[in-house]
Amino acid sequence: MKVKKYYIYAVIFVIFLATFFHYMNRAGLRQFSDFRVSYSAAERFAHKEYLYSKFEDKTIANFKYSPFFAMLFAPLSVFTLSQAGAIFFAINFVFTILIFVFSKKIIMEGGVSSKETLWLYLLPFLFTFRHVLAVLDAGQVNIVMVGLVVMGLYFLKKGNEPVAAALIMLSIMFKYTP
Repeated sequence: MKVKKYYIYAVIFVIFLATFFHYMNRAGLRQFSDFRVSYSAAERFAHKEYLYSKFEDKTIANFKYSPFFAMLFAPLSVFTLSQAGAIFFAINFVFTILIFVFSKKIIMEGGVSSKETLWLYLLPFLFTFRHVLAVLDAGQVNIVMVGLVVMGLYFLKKGNEPVAAALIMLSIMFKYTP
């Protein structure tokens, strides 16, 4: 059962478009969205304002992450909220694919058949798709964090400890520092 790669790419593209339009259609309706918090903190960072004061807009929760996290988001603050949300959604989607690719590389070293590869991607996708959609919809950074950790584990397995450490450290700096 040889699956042509362009069919896989077409399916990924259709999934991207469907989830992207769903995200953009709901983006303006969301209150207390994680992305709105991150975007607002990035605007504050870019304007050299204090990150941890309460937002005037009561539909935005307080920012509780590291300044490093706001610094990483700062480039998105030059765009409108909608444009930045679209860019961040695309970044999250790419990291979702990277999680699957690097996980397979960690688990399966040798050559595997096309059928085995299809199952290695399809089953985890089916079991996690609902949860991935929830994270994408909320505009959370969790997918990027997991992607960085998985890539770090891959480089650790390959013996490239400095790159592995940098990727895992970057992931930790997003949310887990006070």
